[in-house]
Amino acid sequence: MGTLDYWRRVVDLAGGEAETDEFYRVFMAPGLGHCGDGYGPQIPTDSLVPLVEWVEKGKAPEAILFSGNGQSRNICKFPKELEYSGSGNVSDAASWRCV
Repeated sequence: MGTLDYWRRVVDLAGGEAETDEFYRVFMAPGLGHCGDGYGPQIPTDSLVPLVEWVEKGKAPEAILFSGNGQSRNICKFPKELEYSGSGNVSDAASWRCV
């Protein structure tokens, strides 16, 4: 069973995406190798900050900023995906949006 299969099962058991979002979110990071490395943006050095914000302040993340290898991306909460805005530097997170 893979990550997305597990997520779908949790959504089914919890009663939907909105209910699941209260306690469980998945962020897929394309180009990131297992445990880091890879050709894409890298795991943020402050990767626990979004989790702390969610648990301690009730502010759940919709996206998490990754950067490295000369690029940055806001990794979207699944099932949303990144889409290029059509202008700007393709290596800059500001040129992308979650849809």
